[in-house]
Amino acid sequence: MLPNTSCTLYLTEDKKAYKRVYCPNVHWEDTKGKNFSKTGVKDVDSVKVWIPLAGAVLDNQTGYVVRGSCPFAPSDEHPIRELITQGIAYTITSIARFDFGSSFMQHWEVYAK
Repeated sequence: MLPNTSCTLYLTEDKKAYKRVYCPNVHWEDTKGKNFSKTGVKDVDSVKVWIPLAGAVLDNQTGYVVRGSCPFAPSDEHPIRELITQGIAYTITSIARFDFGSSFMQHWEVYAK
């Protein structure tokens, strides 16, 4: 894996409390796109992030991913929707664990829209 950036994950198991996890040295690929229909235009941007297995524990969690180091810390005073409305967070749609091979190959694949 060739890291090209860092990312910040906002993870939850219950969709109430979010935990901020900073992951340096990840590989980030994003795709920008639009769908055109009779009713209008819709963004179909997507992201795929490869995170070293030792970089985070992502089992049974959902949440959001932001490119780079994001200082936002969700709390009762600053709910997660403040981050989402800024337009920099992608919603995680799936997480896959690849724990085979050497420790250099083991990673998480995070897909987000």
